[in-house]
Amino acid sequence: MENINMDDINVEDMKMDFETMELPEEITKTIRDIDLEQINELIPHREPFLLVDHCEYIEYTAEQKEGLNPNEQVVLNGKSEARFLIKEDMPIFKGHFPTQPVYPGVYLLEGMAQAGSIFFKKMMNEIVGENQVTMLFSGIVKASFRKIVFPGSEIKYVTEVKNIKMKDKLFYAECKAYVGNILVSDSVIVGQPSNIKI
Repeated sequence: MENINMDDINVEDMKMDFETMELPEEITKTIRDIDLEQINELIPHREPFLLVDHCEYIEYTAEQKEGLNPNEQVVLNGKSEARFLIKEDMPIFKGHFPTQPVYPGVYLLEGMAQAGSIFFKKMMNEIVGENQVTMLFSGIVKASFRKIVFPGSEIKYVTEVKNIKMKDKLFYAECKAYVGNILVSDSVIVGQPSNIKI
């Protein structure tokens, strides 16, 4: 991976210009079984900070809506489901409540952000071309931690996007984390489409 000098980066230059791209009138697609090798091609994270093992499916629609300005017409809707097995030997457990290890809430948020990045990157690859878009984690609108999560649990991350215009500078995703059928955390994650290569 190429080293990046942060002093040379202009945030405005990193933003995607979808107005100059030829966008589809309509796409409806379901992609299944995205394995670890494919995940490594979609996001730059690696162990011990890769917090998604597998993506069960990504389904989305991208369609042009009448009544919107031409550069706002393509609207995105979709959903994905990803999983992560919390290994008992993860380094974080040596220091996070070591006598009774607990999976940190910030790791749940990071896992949601990574699952969302996989979803957006795969979708954008299909819409505007391979590796044209990198999703940057830009913020959290809200987050709730509802249950304690322990080592050995498998987390299911469900990401959903509703009525996102391609023109928008920020993309919002509703994210939920489950252990079994129990909701353990939920948040709204904010991502920024960027042309930076990571």
